[in-house]
Parts: sequence; structure tokens; C-alpha cells
Amino acid sequence: MKQRELEPGLLSIFNLYVYVRLGLLLFTALMYLLIYGFSLRIDLIPIIILFLVDLAFLLVFLSWSWFRRRLGQWHLPAALIVASVVPIVESRYLYDVYGANAASGLLVVIPFLAVPLILTAWQYELEQVIWFCLGTATFEIALVVIYGTMGATRPAAEIEVILVRTVLFILIGYIVHNLVSAQRRQRAELADANRKLAEFAAALEQLSITRERSRLARELHDTLAHTLSGLAVQLEAVSALWEADPPRARALLGRAAESTRSGLTETRRALQALRASPLEDLGLARALREMAESAAQRAGLALDLGIQPDLPQQPAEVEQALYRVAQEALENAVSHAHARRLRVALRQAPETLTLEIADDGDGLPVERLERERGFGLQGMRERAALVGAELAVESAPDRGTTVRLQVAIASPAAVSQERA
Repeated sequence: MKQRELEPGLLSIFNLYVYVRLGLLLFTALMYLLIYGFSLRIDLIPIIILFLVDLAFLLVFLSWSWFRRRLGQWHLPAALIVASVVPIVESRYLYDVYGANAASGLLVVIPFLAVPLILTAWQYELEQVIWFCLGTATFEIALVVIYGTMGATRPAAEIEVILVRTVLFILIGYIVHNLVSAQRRQRAELADANRKLAEFAAALEQLSITRERSRLARELHDTLAHTLSGLAVQLEAVSALWEADPPRARALLGRAAESTRSGLTETRRALQALRASPLEDLGLARALREMAESAAQRAGLALDLGIQPDLPQQPAEVEQALYRVAQEALENAVSHAHARRLRVALRQAPETLTLEIADDGDGLPVERLERERGFGLQGMRERAALVGAELAVESAPDRGTTVRLQVAIASPAAVSQERA
């Protein structure tokens, strides 16, 4: 059989089939006890033992990973062979005990062979499906010829029933194989599209980074580099004239100080342009409100907003940290939490400013939350540490996640001095 990675969910379905067979055995045993009591027929003991050994083997063989590691690509075929051959032997033995006819044999054995047939068509190519159908038919015909079971029924009639069933199985296998092949092609096309999209996004990100670096290099060249270059020339001139012409040296020193202040202003302007533009255009409260409304609308979440409109202005780095932490927390809630409701609050206490973002989604265990690297927690912690804020993340399975950032309110004088 052609080696291929196991289809998703195939082993789970196989295990479910074995448990269903076990349930049917228990149900049959219960009905037998209700009808016949404990008077067990001696000729039923071998088939009961075979049934139990068959189910026990399949349960252990499918569940124990050691068998999968040892057998590799032959693990599933071995399980399919056992799951197909043993029901044929069991059904033939029961036909002999109860004297069933060929037509009833066709109906009884079909459910027990149909599931292995579907699993074979699900995992392998059409050629292997045909081999499965012909192999099970050949094995059963051999039993008919060698042992002459089913009592009064003629072997020719039994073989005819088996051949009819084989044709039916090939048709079923063909249909299932085509459906699975179409699904497999769609998965491959989707994976290829995702790969191309990821490559395009990476290329676009790299292009954006390159453009931003070029822009930043131009800004630094036009501001800081020019200022420092001119300042170096002026200071060298001051040094040369300091003793020979003190008045001229002092004049040059004054122009150097003026150039320094002008360059500092231009550098601050360039740095200001690198900050989050919504904060500059809208202010912290309104920028958070619009970002929360956009995230909730995009994910179809019910939004509970509690953002105070008259919050005191904070230093730019503090507002930047609050905005970026909120952005990361909202993205987590929209993309990963499977939430229905979202709460965003920014409130002022006498000495602190508290940002709180909560959802009612899946949540995570605390120990896993500490190890998680895919939810931007490390970035949030670093932003909080840069501005001396306290970050707390509370989460539990099926109880949602709450991100809380608390920062001390800066004095108006400090804010004015920082923004000057």
C-alpha cells in the first residue's frame, strides 16, 4: 500500500468502530441472557472467545503508539486486515451454527466490512480499494469451498452472493475515494494558497521595513547628521579661535548652541512621526474607543466600553504603551479566544490609570499562559516595564481572559516638560 500520512480523524473513526462492535457484543449478550438465561450453548463459546480476542487486540493495537512506531506504514493495513478477516470467520461460523441462508449472510456481514472498506478508501488509492474488495471476497470464497459452511445452501449460491457484495463494495469504495481525493486536493490547494499568502505577506513586510528604514535614514541624515556635522565644524572653529579671537569664538559658540537647539527640535519632530498616529490625531481615549469598536465589529462581538472621556494627558511613552498593549490584547481576543463578548475599560483612580481588556472566550490554564509565546505576552510585559507599569493577565479554561495594565498618573508639569 502507498505510504501516506494518516488522514486527520481516521484512527479516531477506527477506534469508534471498535467500540461500537464492543457495544453490539454487550447488547447481544444481554438479549441472550434475557431470552435464554445462563444456558450458554457450547458451540457458541469458540466464537465468543474469538470475538473478545479480536476486539481486545484492535483496542490495544490502535491505541498503543508502540505498535505505530514499530510497524510504521504497515500499522494501519494490519489493523484493517484483522478488522476484515475476523468478522468473515465469525459470520461463517454463526451461519453454520444457526443454518442461515446466503441472502442473510450478505446482510449481516456488510456492516462489519463496510467500515474497513471506507477507511481503506479514505486513506489509500483506488487500486488498494479494489485489492481490499477482491481479497476479502477471495478469502470468504475459500472458506465456502474448503469448509462448505451455511448448511443447506449450495456453494454456488454463496459465491454468487459474495460476488454481488464485492461489486457493491467496489462501487462504494470508488465513491468514497473520489470524495476524499477531492477533499485532499482542496486541502493541498488551500495550503498552497496559504503558503503563497504567507510569502507575499513576508515580502510586503520586508518591503515596508526597508521603506521605513530608508525613511528613517533620510530623517536622521537631514536632521541629526546635518546638525552634528555643522556642530563639529563650529566647535573646531571655536577651539581654534578661543585664545586668538575670544569675541569671535564666543559668537561662534552662540551659533553652535543655536544650531544644537534647532537640530534637537527637528530630531524630536522626526521621532514624533514614528509614534502611533491615532494617538497624535485622536488622543488616547478616542483612539482606544475606535480601535475597540473596529475589533468588535470585525469579529462580531458584543462590546462593553468603559473609557473615561476626560482622562488627563500622559507622557507620550505611557500613552504609546497603553495603546500597544490594548492593540495586542484585542487582537488576541479577536483571533484566538472564540469569544462572544468583549469589555474595554480605561479609568482613572486618584493616582493611577488602569486599562482593562476582558473577553468571555476559551481562556488558558495559568501554567500554559506562562509558557505561551504566540499571544504577544512577552511584548506586553516589556512595554509595561519600559514605563514602570504593572501588567496582570488572568485566564482560565472556558472563563475568558483579562488583561490589566496599571500605570501611575504623571503630574501635569512632567507631561508639559516631556511634550515641550
